[in-house]
Amino acid sequence: MKKAKVATIEEVKLIADTLVAESAKRGNEIFTDVADIWRLGFYTARRVSDIIAMRWEDVKDGVWTLTEQKTGKVIHLPLPENVLAILNNRKGNNDVWVFGSRKYRNKHISRQAVENALLRVREVLKAKGELPDGCYSMHSTRKASATIVYRQTKDVLKAMKFLNHSKPETTLRYLELNDAVDDALAITSGYSL
Repeated sequence: MKKAKVATIEEVKLIADTLVAESAKRGNEIFTDVADIWRLGFYTARRVSDIIAMRWEDVKDGVWTLTEQKTGKVIHLPLPENVLAILNNRKGNNDVWVFGSRKYRNKHISRQAVENALLRVREVLKAKGELPDGCYSMHSTRKASATIVYRQTKDVLKAMKFLNHSKPETTLRYLELNDAVDDALAITSGYSL
């Protein structure tokens, strides 16, 4: 399995915008659904399996209570206004699931449907030469948001907490740390020995 690329904020936005454009072009709302999932992945740093399984009953008073499917950890995640706006726009699509399946009323959108829509958008963008090579997946949004948190705070523990990791070593594998080397070189080169 290819390692997910850490997307830049520009790439995250480009993919989200292209998903919406593909929805309008094709008349297929799955692309709009995936744009919302993509944005939630970035804004919350949650895994796709947790996002697609979000139920309306899991969100109360602006807090999303979820049990991570991968780890079993329970999280109470306060949702920012931009996420609440996305959720408000989705009301009425399905009574149970925030991201209900378009085919089956009693199921949520599938992970495969999300990946298929992202694959199509990656193909469109690469054909136009607008997206560099790399494996862009839902996990790219998780890595991108954690990297941004780290770059703005220079605090691995904050990024670790945001991702709900239990070890800093795991978080360090997620972060795009090219600028950390530059920062370190700038600091050490200031000394005269």
